[in-house]
Amino acid sequence: MVSEVEQQRILTVFNDTHTEYAQNNTAVERFEKHAEQTPEKTVIEYETGVLRYGEVNRKANALAWELISLGVQPNDRVAIMASLGAETIIGILGVLKSGASYVPIDPATPKERIEHILNDAAPKVILTREKKLETEIPFLSMNLEDLGEKAENPACAIETDDIAYVIYTSGTTGKPKGVAVTRGNLDHYLSYADKEYQKEACTTVLMTSLSFDLSVTSLFLPLISGGSLLLKGGDTEERLRAALKDNRVTFLKLTPSHLKMLETYADGVDVPNLETLIVGGEEFTTATAWKTQKLFGESVKIHNEYGPTETTVGCCDYVYSSEKDKGLSVGIGHPIANMQLYILNEMELCGVGVPGELCIAGDGVAKGYLNQPELTAEKFIDNPYGEGKLYRSGDLARWLPNGEMEYLGRIDEQVKIRGYRIELYEIESVLRNQPGISDVAVVALEVGGDKSICAYLIPTNQEQQLDMSEIKNDLRDKLPEYMLPGFMMQIDALPLTPNGKLDAKALPEPNALAGQEYMPPRTKTEKVITDIFEEILGISPVGIEDSFFELGGHSLKATAAINAIEKKTGIRLPVKEIFSSPTPVMLSRKIEAAGEGEYSPIPQAEQREAYP
Repeated sequence: MVSEVEQQRILTVFNDTHTEYAQNNTAVERFEKHAEQTPEKTVIEYETGVLRYGEVNRKANALAWELISLGVQPNDRVAIMASLGAETIIGILGVLKSGASYVPIDPATPKERIEHILNDAAPKVILTREKKLETEIPFLSMNLEDLGEKAENPACAIETDDIAYVIYTSGTTGKPKGVAVTRGNLDHYLSYADKEYQKEACTTVLMTSLSFDLSVTSLFLPLISGGSLLLKGGDTEERLRAALKDNRVTFLKLTPSHLKMLETYADGVDVPNLETLIVGGEEFTTATAWKTQKLFGESVKIHNEYGPTETTVGCCDYVYSSEKDKGLSVGIGHPIANMQLYILNEMELCGVGVPGELCIAGDGVAKGYLNQPELTAEKFIDNPYGEGKLYRSGDLARWLPNGEMEYLGRIDEQVKIRGYRIELYEIESVLRNQPGISDVAVVALEVGGDKSICAYLIPTNQEQQLDMSEIKNDLRDKLPEYMLPGFMMQIDALPLTPNGKLDAKALPEPNALAGQEYMPPRTKTEKVITDIFEEILGISPVGIEDSFFELGGHSLKATAAINAIEKKTGIRLPVKEIFSSPTPVMLSRKIEAAGEGEYSPIPQAEQREAYP
């Protein structure tokens, strides 16, 4: 409990750090203005061509009018089921122009999850690149050659409270939940980002899936500023490599996990026009920040942006300083314009330095969860200290004396792994439905310097030995790759506290090598790969038949392994090779085969007494 004087100081000084920005135009109106003023300027560059502002606007208009003809109205939902591509960007603009809200669905998402999202969102139309789709929902093809053009911009009666998009995040019930973000929420965030993250028309590379709200910044800022959006091909690592070699890029938005990939980046970077690096999605350590600043140079401003999906991408902003930031993690700073942050304990304000739940109010707070009124009422409550709704984030934080905020982790069991927000209950729910498993506990632990998901499984029959490879393969059909446990262990029973709750501290340390028969390396190449696996995974000894992914590896660590292999052997393998050949013995064959193909033998010259 704080005094009235301290309470007033917290409510004023600690929430009065930014000038408010007027939202005079919507994101769509700002894009349309550039399309009118600079119709021939390139706005989207993709692998096989470029699209100009006028062309994109006309194609988006044609799509919008077609959606309207199908009866789409404001607050209706249109699913966009396509990977990153020029058509996808046009699809989003077309949906927004029609008055509807878009629901991004990554095609790589497991079928069961896609079906849940479609059933829950109940879209009127699905936009896709596919010519055929197994669904009763009407769908439209978005192939560039199929998209017509129309000059007239639709004039829909859009309200700021109408929904702009619905993004599905991990849910405690075992099913993902849809966060409904309004037009006003989106325009508020973009008004701030446009003023603070760039000086003028910007150019960037879209790095993340559109079903992850980190993408909103990179997607919209170029479109509303008169800049350019570069769409690079390949996986995340390949897109990152391409971005760091494109001297047109002026800003990038990445997760700390992306930045960790750069620690083994052997080729250097060549982005002389990069002004701003925005980091978000998970905890940003000062060690990673220092290495990143050193790599890019002091002239690049590094923003640490904090914000749950429920508060529209980012509600806190902080600029990293190597001189000022000496703790373990970079601070999350203070609220952006038109946002208010509160540290509460049982709805009472906490004093400076006292940890409590971070609660968020202001123009960025979303409408709530789609089709979940009870959960919405629980998490979005009336603001006892001002107007509107207050979102209870479940994050632990505290005010610092300098008026900035320090993030202290999660209060509940929700965690962030490699930039993705994950409810561990969802993974537990899927595992409990596996045959032969009677109980399960899923926790996030530090393993080898990296936060990993660890699953502890209790078999139905104590005499039974669970097949972890078979279980993990089945999970791949039900969960995205980032939600797969890095470690799975069979134990006899879950340890409990005296009051009957799971005693997570008493769980055994994950041991990926338990029960594995060690087979030592036989060749120099196999020794190089096993050494690299041991260093990256933080376990030893690794045998030549041990699978990288069964030992706790994931896509980002796979990239680090490929970079290390290139550094040690001079051979650059595609990242996909470690997925198809995950053991040292299999990878060594790939390396040796690649090495043999490095040169073509020159035919021996015929024998002569003399040569010219």
